[in-house]
Amino acid sequence: MIEIIQKRLIIKGERVQGVNYREKACVIARRMGIKGITKNLDDGTVEILCECKDEKHLTEFINKLKIKGKYENDPMIEKVILTDDKVTRELG
Repeated sequence: MIEIIQKRLIIKGERVQGVNYREKACVIARRMGIKGITKNLDDGTVEILCECKDEKHLTEFINKLKIKGKYENDPMIEKVILTDDKVTRELG
């Protein structure tokens, strides 16, 4: 039986909001079969709540989220923080 894990990620960087980062994260997640939601937070970070099939899948997802843009309007991700917070909602 596959155990689904739910995690909360906080994305920090010089350019995280206003550069289509949430949409890019959703595309990555869909391609990997990961369910979840994204949200801009008031402190300038992005929150991702996600469901992955295992820790290896989660690590692969996190690595793909670390976008380093080449152009002025590209995301510049400095850090992906994996929190221990419980996800308290159903993700779809």
